[in-house]
Amino acid sequence: MRDSEDLVLNMLSSLVIDKIGVEFSNQLETQIELVNGLIICVVNVSKSTNPAFLSGTGGSEFFVRVFNTSRQLDSEQPMNYLWHSHLRNTARGDIDGQIISRK
Repeated sequence: MRDSEDLVLNMLSSLVIDKIGVEFSNQLETQIELVNGLIICVVNVSKSTNPAFLSGTGGSEFFVRVFNTSRQLDSEQPMNYLWHSHLRNTARGDIDGQIISRK
């Protein structure tokens, strides 16, 4: 079972690093469990103080949690979301491009 655990955790870490960024890998806590003969990977994700963009087929994508769903925001909505939820105390003209777009 150890080889299977390593394979699952390696795949998960590669996806996180490739699709979200290595800087967010410390937000995840994993646990491997055996349930009814199946290997299950339980992933707990802690809330980040920084916005994370998903590298998708159409470029960088931004999602938010709304109750029990995840919603993708269009190109204008992430700026408004970030402004209202994270950046209220920062003058709009002073916003660092690194915060808004992943390079």
